[in-house]
Amino acid sequence: MKKIIVIIVLIAVAFIPFSGCRKIADHIFQRDTSIVSSCRIAKIFMTNDFSPEVRTGIVYYNDHNDPDSVIFDFEGSSAGVALMYFTYDGQHRLVEFRKDYSHQPGDYYIKHTYVYENGIAVRDTIRGRIAGQWTEVNNIHYDLNGRIIKVTRRVIEVDNSPWEEEVEPFTFAYDASGNLGGETSDYDTKINFLRTNKVWMFTHRDYSMNNLLGATSYNDYGLPLAFEEQKRPFFLVYGVSSLEYECSAK
Repeated sequence: MKKIIVIIVLIAVAFIPFSGCRKIADHIFQRDTSIVSSCRIAKIFMTNDFSPEVRTGIVYYNDHNDPDSVIFDFEGSSAGVALMYFTYDGQHRLVEFRKDYSHQPGDYYIKHTYVYENGIAVRDTIRGRIAGQWTEVNNIHYDLNGRIIKVTRRVIEVDNSPWEEEVEPFTFAYDASGNLGGETSDYDTKINFLRTNKVWMFTHRDYSMNNLLGATSYNDYGLPLAFEEQKRPFFLVYGVSSLEYECSAK
């Protein structure tokens, strides 16, 4: 059980991002959860601990401009998550986010299922099969700006057996500039790439305004293109070396 809990923590920590710079007077709901509609992420270039090669993930979108899937150019459980799928209901709300390690049935996976109340996602049930199976129920709490600030967690199943264990909650604090953990980290003054879509902000639990320092270049819209090797941000559980966007004409 300890091994499974450690895996759960590592996976969740990978989604705790950062980012930097804005007046406190600008903190209104619309601004804190708004997106950069002029650009969307088209390709993700990354490396991981399993391979020194640069891997490419292509991002596909549905007719409502929300992520439909992210497909990387590798397969196999030893190489990490390679396939990611997003499912929406009739109101265009994200109801499932699934990460598969390969196309093989029964291989490793992690699946998030979301429950809504009054139009807001309040519960995230995580089912995973990695070195065992488990189910974890997360309750999501927001601040007045619509940002996730706390996630309480409870494991209810392990290896097909009922389980009952409270897990340490995750908390998320924003500084006056609107960045996650900004008092202890340094940020640029450019637009956080997660703000290109609300699904990215929600699934990463990060509504930061800016990027953690480390970008070496930006596009004409102020979005980061490439990152220093030792300061690569996490995106979809991987350290990103560079990003490619599709942008409308300015």
